[in-house]
Amino acid sequence: MTVLKSIKSTPSLVHIPTVVLSNTWEPEEVRGIYTAQCNCFIRKPDDLPQFVRIIEACYKFWTVVATLCKCLG
Repeated sequence: MTVLKSIKSTPSLVHIPTVVLSNTWEPEEVRGIYTAQCNCFIRKPDDLPQFVRIIEACYKFWTVVATLCKCLG
């Protein structure tokens, strides 16, 4: 979470979408991640093929589907 907080507190980086992958489902940890201004939380799957599909879907979403505002920072 240190890296996330650093990104979100740096004016030139704050516009970068952040996705956190973690093994946790602990509500307090997930809440803390979103409180630190994460854009998306994803629980890491147990198997590599599912992990690859998730990474590909995230990449497609943030590069094709989402429209990002580059005017911040």
